[in-house]
Amino acid sequence: MQPVKLMIEVQSDLEGIRRFLLGMAPKLESRQPGITAQLQQADLNHPMVMPTRGGDAITVLLEPRGERTAIKVSIQPALRSRSRWAAGFWRWRNRWVGRIVLKRLRPAIERAAKHQ
Repeated sequence: MQPVKLMIEVQSDLEGIRRFLLGMAPKLESRQPGITAQLQQADLNHPMVMPTRGGDAITVLLEPRGERTAIKVSIQPALRSRSRWAAGFWRWRNRWVGRIVLKRLRPAIERAAKHQ
């Protein structure tokens, strides 16, 4: 099954995105212990891969484009086989949730970048 791929551009540089992620880190600490230390040391030019509870893998790639940064998200399905209907529903649901998350993420990152 093909991965779901989404992309947005935000008006911020990589350090602005790092500051935003570090601000979110305390909320994420319960789901992924040690995320704060990982974000402080991470090289944001390389893809970040995060597993989900369902066995899927989310890959986030930050690509600098001058004053803007492209955020590319790829959701790779788990290797277990799905029926045709279930595969279609999986793609629709992940694309729908991904769009909502990215739409809400863009203004939050840009707002945080303006306050820094």
